Amino acid sequence: MQNESMSWLISNKEDPNSIRMISQGVTEYGRQFSTDGNAEPLNISLFLDSILIAGAIARTEYQRLFVSYLWVDTDWRGTGLGKQILERLEEEAKLRGCKDALIETLLDPIANFYEKQGYRPWVTIPNYVGNFTRHILLKHL
Repeated sequence: MQNESMSWLISNKEDPNSIRMISQGVTEYGRQFSTDGNAEPLNISLFLDSILIAGAIARTEYQRLFVSYLWVDTDWRGTGLGKQILERLEEEAKLRGCKDALIETLLDPIANFYEKQGYRPWVTIPNYVGNFTRHILLKHL
């Protein structure tokens, strides 16, 4: 269906509002098919003197913890904060009734880090994009 008042915009710039609306639209559409879903956000932020130095964005749903992003500031990497964030996410996920946790990465060293935390490779796709391998890892809680 085409309407004369419609206009296309193709751009190499990110528009936060459009990204939010598209993401929200896809999520809402999918949710109508998962009537027994119980998605609940789970986010962690760690501040030092009001400066964000580490954190994670995740959700729990269908008795699974889904970790979308886990980040530690460059100056704090290797200090154990990543492990602590995962542990806190997993503790909260267990309280919410989760049986396992799923996390993805395109970086081999990060996949190795997750394996050291008890995550096991579930799916590995070499050269998923360029030379990057897609790692999907699962851990039973």
